[in-house]
Amino acid sequence: YVIHSEADRQVPIENAARAVERLQAMRAPVTFARLPSGDHYDYRLVIAELHNVCPWLETVWQQP
Repeated sequence: YVIHSEADRQVPIENAARAVERLQAMRAPVTFARLPSGDHYDYRLVIAELHNVCPWLETVWQQP
């Protein structure tokens, strides 16, 4: 589960997007949450996104 802000000025979202594309090409069960706002150290938005991570983990852990 990759969470990244499109407004991140420290680490460009393109780096995460390329990593997600590579993982998807390998059929890895990856989900990419692209946050529309928030800078690199704005954890409030990441914390808000975490409610989606637990259900995702449950589906991933059930895969062989």
